[in-house]
Amino acid sequence: MQNFSFSELLNRYTYIKGEIAIPCVPALLEIYMNRIDTMFINLGKPFNGKDLSQLREMLSSYLHQGFKADATTYLTLKYNPSTSPDTGINYTVSYATNPQIKPAHNNRDLEMKVPAMVGVKSSHKVEGKVQLSGKSTTLTISNIGVNTKIGNSLVAPNFLKIVNQYTQANGEVVMPCMPSFLNIYMAKLEKLFISIGKDFSKDDVIVLRKLLQENLVAGFNHSPLSKIVIKYESAIAPNTGISYNIAYSLTSIAEQYQSWVDTRTPPLFGKQPDAKVMDTIAQLGDPSQLKTLDIGAGTGRNTLPLAKLGCQAEALELAPALVQQLKKDALAQGLNVKAIEGDILDPQLDLQADTYNLIVCAEVVASHFRNVEQIRVLLEKVGKSLCYGGLFLFNLFVSNDSYQPNAIAREFSEVVWSSLFTNQDLDLAFANLPLEIISNESVFEYEHSHLAPEDWPPTGWFENWAKGKDLFRFEESPMELRWVLCRRT
Repeated sequence: MQNFSFSELLNRYTYIKGEIAIPCVPALLEIYMNRIDTMFINLGKPFNGKDLSQLREMLSSYLHQGFKADATTYLTLKYNPSTSPDTGINYTVSYATNPQIKPAHNNRDLEMKVPAMVGVKSSHKVEGKVQLSGKSTTLTISNIGVNTKIGNSLVAPNFLKIVNQYTQANGEVVMPCMPSFLNIYMAKLEKLFISIGKDFSKDDVIVLRKLLQENLVAGFNHSPLSKIVIKYESAIAPNTGISYNIAYSLTSIAEQYQSWVDTRTPPLFGKQPDAKVMDTIAQLGDPSQLKTLDIGAGTGRNTLPLAKLGCQAEALELAPALVQQLKKDALAQGLNVKAIEGDILDPQLDLQADTYNLIVCAEVVASHFRNVEQIRVLLEKVGKSLCYGGLFLFNLFVSNDSYQPNAIAREFSEVVWSSLFTNQDLDLAFANLPLEIISNESVFEYEHSHLAPEDWPPTGWFENWAKGKDLFRFEESPMELRWVLCRRT
C-alpha cells in the first residue's frame, strides 16, 4: 500500500500574517534568527538559503541601528501572505520605540547579560558594569557573538525568560478545516507559541486542543471549503502569556461560485462541451426525440450544445449565479432551455419518473460529493427518472486498487475539489439499483483524444485536476477522473 504525506500541500493552503516586536539587542541575533526561521518553517513558509541570509543581514543592521538609537528601542518584523499561492510570505523589518509596549528596564542591560551568560567573542576590550544575581561585576564586551555551544536556543536560559516577557506578537493562521489534521495543527500551534516565547502549560494545551477539535469538526461538517482561523495576541508586560481566539469561516459552494462569476473571465468551465457527452447523445438516435437533464450544469457548457442539437434540454444547478448566467446565455442564443435552481441531494427535490433519455452529471460528484451515501442518493433518483434503456453519464475520482485512502486523504480531497473514492465505494453505491455500468474510462485520455486540438485543454486547471494532481501535487497520483456510463435496466 502506498503512503503519502500531504505536508507540502498543506503549506500551500496555509495563510499567515502578523508581527513580532523584540528588544533591539544585537547579541541576540542568532537566537532571533533561530526563532523566526523555526516559526516560518513550522507554519509551512520556509525561507531558502538566499532569503535567510538576506533576513539575517536586515535583522543585524536594524538591531544595531535600533540599539544605538535608544536603549528601549524595539525591532518589528511584519509579515503577510505573498501573492503567489505556492510561496510563503512578504515581510518588512523596522525599528522604533513603541509606547504601547512596556520596555525592559534597559535594552543595554540585556546586551550585557547575554554574553555574560552564554559566552562572548571579543576583538576589542570595552569595560562595562552590570548587575548579575545582585552582585556588581566588570565585563569586557565588544563585537559580541553568541557561543555556538548552546544547545537548543529555544530552550532558553534564565535571561531569555526576560526576553520572552518583553517580546510582543500578534498574528493570524488560516488553514483548511480538516478534523483528521488535529494532531498536525496542534503541533504547529504549540511550536508557534514556543518560537515567540509564549509556550503553553499542559493545562493550557488541553484547552487549546478541545477548542481546536470542536471548531475543526463543526467547520468541516458545514463545508469542506471552511477554514479554521486562529488569532493570537501576546499579553503586555509585566504580564506573560498569550490570548487567542479560534473560529471557523462559513463558506458554501454557492458562495464560491458567486466569487468565480464576480472575479473570473468566462467561460468558467471550458469553451466546448465534453466530448464524451456529445458522443453519448449520438448513440441515442434523433436528438429532437430526446429529453436530457444536466445535473450541476454550471453555466451550461453541456446543456446549451444539447439544446442546439434539438434535444429537449433541462438543467439543474444549485448556485444561483450560475443559473442566471445559463439563462442569460440560452436567451442570447435563442435556445429553449429549462433551468432549475436546486440541489440534487436535497431530500425535497424529486425528478420526474421515467422521463429522461440521457442524464449528465459532469464534474459534480468529482468536485463536491462527500461520501458514498451521497452518490447512492444521486443514483437512486437517476434510476427512477431515466426511461428504460436511458443512459446516465457522470464522472468521479477513483483510486487504483493498490491504494486505500485514509481519513486524511479523503478529507483533503474534498478541500481541493477532488473527492476521492475507491472501486469498492462505487460497487457499494450501485448495489441493487436498476443501473448497469457499461463503460468506465479515463476522462483525461478520452477528452484529450476526442476534443479538437484547439479546444484542449478545456481550462487551464483541467489537466492536473483530472489526473488527481490537485491532491497528489507533489507525488505520483494514485487516482484519476473516470467517466462512468450506465444504463437503466
